[in-house]
Amino acid sequence: MIRRLLERMLASYRFRDEIEAMIRARAAHARFSDPRDVPLTPLPARYERMSRAPRCDGAGAIFITARFRTGSTFLWQLFNQLDGFAAFYEPLNERHGPGRRWDHVDQTHRGVTDYRLNFDRVGDLGHLHREAWAFDKLYMDEGDWDPDLHDYIAALASVSGVVPVLQFNRVDFRLRWLRAYFPAARIVHLYRSPREQWMSCLGREPVTRDMSPAAFEVHDRFYLLAWARDLARVYPFLHPSAHRHPYAIHYMIWRLSHAHGARFGDISIAYEDLVADVGGVMADVLARCGYPQSPAALGRLAALSDPPAIGKWPSFAPASWFEEIEADCDRILEAAFSASFTDRA
Repeated sequence: MIRRLLERMLASYRFRDEIEAMIRARAAHARFSDPRDVPLTPLPARYERMSRAPRCDGAGAIFITARFRTGSTFLWQLFNQLDGFAAFYEPLNERHGPGRRWDHVDQTHRGVTDYRLNFDRVGDLGHLHREAWAFDKLYMDEGDWDPDLHDYIAALASVSGVVPVLQFNRVDFRLRWLRAYFPAARIVHLYRSPREQWMSCLGREPVTRDMSPAAFEVHDRFYLLAWARDLARVYPFLHPSAHRHPYAIHYMIWRLSHAHGARFGDISIAYEDLVADVGGVMADVLARCGYPQSPAALGRLAALSDPPAIGKWPSFAPASWFEEIEADCDRILEAAFSASFTDRA
């Protein structure tokens, strides 16, 4: 029945005329559907910034990358003691945002009175600063697009008349991005023993050896769990729910952070070496950054050394407790990266 109906329709002159008209209209439309017939419009200025070649490639600037509680504030102070240098404290800290202020000075930051030192050299950058930089999208590579972050760092890195030093605690997983957009900057990677860093991150409230990550939330003074949740989009094994103790999360982030710093930094230095020989380590760092200093200047830096006690971790747990967790974490990392992580840094 359907076949006979179709045959009658095809035999109809009217139906054939309609089909031919549709074909002619389609052919006429095709002549005008070349996509090149729509001219490109200029890129809106607000989106243009990252498509241009960077206006500041970081030449002459020094970037410090470090985890929290690794002595980065001390290193920031050392650079500020040198003539001709201007060091900026934690540019991505949320307290640098508009309407925010530093309520107090951390008592462990001996000699610090003003975290905003040198920021007056660049004027008001509040329109560029984003509080989310402190907690979100902590992993960035050369494919990530953030014109405000680029222009904010460029404003600090291109300050005139001095050597700009940017001391970061939030770029260890963004170093690939920094390398792409500020290829001429020198990157100094500072790290500290993971066990000693763990002890420095703990407050006065008791954290126990059997405390779960969920219970640790109220004791988390340096964003460990927030970082783990954000970085889990890139490294799923970091998610807090996958671990029985927060030290495991701390250790794995330490391992990954150290790998990024060693890969993308120009110079890697241990906090323990810095405080043991301030003058010698800084002499090497400054020479390799292209700013060698006189013995007198280095002597003034050495006089500032007043390191805290080192070796606190045994008061938290015996070596076997740390070693068991670290070995488990290394096995996870080894499986994830198909490489050996068993050699201790």
